[in-house]
Amino acid sequence: MPNIALVCGSFHREFIEQMLDYARQEATKHELDVLEVVWVPGAMEIPLAIDRLLANEEIDGVACLGIIEKGQTQHGLAMGQAVIKSIIELQLVHEKPVGLGIIGPGAEPEHIEPRVEPHARAAVAAISSMLRCHGQGVSMSESKFQKLRENPVFRSFVAFSIFRAFYGVGILAVTYFLSTSAEAPWYVS
Repeated sequence: MPNIALVCGSFHREFIEQMLDYARQEATKHELDVLEVVWVPGAMEIPLAIDRLLANEEIDGVACLGIIEKGQTQHGLAMGQAVIKSIIELQLVHEKPVGLGIIGPGAEPEHIEPRVEPHARAAVAAISSMLRCHGQGVSMSESKFQKLRENPVFRSFVAFSIFRAFYGVGILAVTYFLSTSAEAPWYVS
């Protein structure tokens, strides 16, 4: 069973605890094991927590749950864009899915409650979808290609093949220069 982790922003803790319950239910529905739950102060700390969790070989994906309200300035919007950009980059660096369950940026107070359940469930469902898409039900960290790449015999074969390719190119280059040279010995032409 693939293992996931959940990162929760502490602001609006009452709503985030509800989101956590929905995320756990969705994980059970998709046969994902919630290995770890990490609480962080706010949305700005979510990317660092995600990075640390994705570096763990036991974790196949992470869902983040949080709320970024609309403020009187553009601070929330700028922060939300920076956080989301960082999360996308972490997915690409670690090659593991991250489900985005952040309500906002720019959420008005009346927008929060109706979005708690759908955002939490969608974040976990996205991880499940990406894991199944990539490995047909096998976690990304256990993919056949990755196991093959880690096999010492396969690695030796690849190294030998690369050596043979360069050796062959070298032989061709020497043969070409010898055969096109005007001063080549009679046995080369």
